[in-house]
Amino acid sequence: MRTVSVSLAGAMLMALVAVAGCAPAKNAAPALPDFRGVWDNISGFHIDAFTPTGDGEIDEQGRSEFRPADPPYNAEYAVKWREVQKWHAEGKPVNDPTAACLWPGVPRVIWNPFPMEIIVSDEGRRIDFLHEYMSQVRRVFADGRAHPDPEDLEPTYNGHTIGHWEGETLVMDTVGLREDTMLQNTGMMHSDALRVQERWRLVEPDLLEAEITMLDPQAFAEPYVTRRLYRRHRDWDIRDYVCEENNRERIVDGVTTNLPPRN
Repeated sequence: MRTVSVSLAGAMLMALVAVAGCAPAKNAAPALPDFRGVWDNISGFHIDAFTPTGDGEIDEQGRSEFRPADPPYNAEYAVKWREVQKWHAEGKPVNDPTAACLWPGVPRVIWNPFPMEIIVSDEGRRIDFLHEYMSQVRRVFADGRAHPDPEDLEPTYNGHTIGHWEGETLVMDTVGLREDTMLQNTGMMHSDALRVQERWRLVEPDLLEAEITMLDPQAFAEPYVTRRLYRRHRDWDIRDYVCEENNRERIVDGVTTNLPPRN
């Protein structure tokens, strides 16, 4: 009798496990879009390459056209910007920090012309952007944490970025950015109040779109918005980039030559 009772209990337990295994999972996390892989910026390296004033057309080479536009500077920064434009007209060089191998920082790194690799881990709660240019790394924390208190936030080139998923769109927010970076190599400046908000989404299986909004209450009269497109290359890898060695160029027989571009 004891043996029968144990057998019946075991059978009932197995039946319950089977039923539980067939039951639909509750609160299952939705499937996230696949951002993984190496992506190439096809929108050019100018900040205004894909502004709302443009039509967003892509040419035969997969590159987008850009229409120059002045940043939405307030009166104070507009004076500074006109002075920079005067330097350009006179042929004077702009003191671009990247010429000294200093990082471009956010948001400029987003539209640099070199590839980047995106790594998504911890079920989408951690996203890393590995930029080939100067071997920069951006870490995005999408685990529900907040930004540090402003008094505890040390300004850095890439700032502090948190994010969350809205359906299939990755929404990012970056604060704590250094003031001594440029938005592009034309001398386009910003203040230490710059905040960068991004929305990343797949528009095709291998085409990624980023909408970048720059908010700077000390420098801009209104938000500065641009969009970028990236093409995934599933057979690409990130290369080493050592700015101090200038290894994108080679000296052969006393002549400086550039490495061939990717096909």
